[in-house]
Amino acid sequence: MSHTTPQPASATRPISATFLDFATPLLRALSPQASKDDAEAALKIAFTVWNFVVLDVLHGNHEYVAMIRQSTAGEPASAAVVEQMIARKQALFADDHRLLGKYSLTRKHGEWRLRVEEGTAR
Repeated sequence: MSHTTPQPASATRPISATFLDFATPLLRALSPQASKDDAEAALKIAFTVWNFVVLDVLHGNHEYVAMIRQSTAGEPASAAVVEQMIARKQALFADDHRLLGKYSLTRKHGEWRLRVEEGTAR
């Protein structure tokens, strides 16, 4: 009888579904008339925060999160959003260390559809 180590529940979900859950607060903040560009801007924030938190875990440091914090230091509203998303990743998705790769966003019947490929560390 072979034994396998179970994966964390979040790592067994499709990366697209997990990332959409993670990015939901940013997407919900958009108006119903938001353009694809508005949604893309929100996803870029979520994408960057997710990957930077994962890279720090994989490398055992805080270099990437420090970089994103430094880039928003002069913009209190942006810094607050970034901090909320860092906390969200660490609290709700801490066991998911998959990197995000390419993604595409479409809107169908008033709902955003997101397709995400798993990325690889370089």
